[in-house]
Amino acid sequence: SDVSAEEMAADYEKLSTLAKKNGSNLEAPFMTLSFMALTVIPELKINHKGLFDGKAFANISHFIDK
Repeated sequence: SDVSAEEMAADYEKLSTLAKKNGSNLEAPFMTLSFMALTVIPELKINHKGLFDGKAFANISHFIDK
């Protein structure tokens, strides 16, 4: 951004307040969204390479071996 850190922080607070006024019950709605984008949260997630197991930290097959 081309604005100061103080201005960015104030804008972030305004957005958080607006999200809460519109029904979000999260303490930090936008921080929560940024962490949910991480491949390792939750345990299983679909990423650009397929299904990812966060506990094993590896991509896993979509199919059951017979």
